[in-house]
Amino acid sequence: MKCPACGAEIKDTLATCGVCGVALSSRFPGKKQTTLSRAGRQGGRAAVAVLVIILVAAAAGGGWYYFYLRSPQYAAKQFLTALQAQDYDKLYESCVWTGFLGFVNSGEDVRRTFDMAKRFGVDISIEGYQIEQTTVKGDSATVKTTVRRTGKEDTWNVIVVKTADGRWKCDLLSSVMSAVGGSLRMPIAPSLQQGN
Repeated sequence: MKCPACGAEIKDTLATCGVCGVALSSRFPGKKQTTLSRAGRQGGRAAVAVLVIILVAAAAGGGWYYFYLRSPQYAAKQFLTALQAQDYDKLYESCVWTGFLGFVNSGEDVRRTFDMAKRFGVDISIEGYQIEQTTVKGDSATVKTTVRRTGKEDTWNVIVVKTADGRWKCDLLSSVMSAVGGSLRMPIAPSLQQGN
């Protein structure tokens, strides 16, 4: 028998052409077409289901990127993780450098600044942290955290600000000043001690 579509020689018992795949409806009227239609519908449903799953995953990933990676909590996490690891390049990237820290232009500058602060008795290294609560007011936010230093836990407020590109970064100077009242104690100059 010859295939009516492509003209290839095929066996009489076949329901579809082995060369072009066309249904040989004249051999089995209605039967194979129904089967192919059902298979086509099932394949179409599966394709739609896969497409829906891909779209949902893309929306979730986009939402995660837009809302979490551009959030004050994420900025605080980046800062605290870099602080815990003493990764000065990441600290440089995760902070804004304002006020008298405006000279900081690299991770090496951050390392020198931290070393100088230690010589004056200010060590802001941490062993661990947990983010507790975030309060946003305009372009600044306070991220309340519990930090562990020298085996003790204390509450620190990490101050983050929104930069011109819409991302949040830690304001290191404000964050350190907010931590002064907690476990981060500033040394008292002898002339400022009571009785002098």
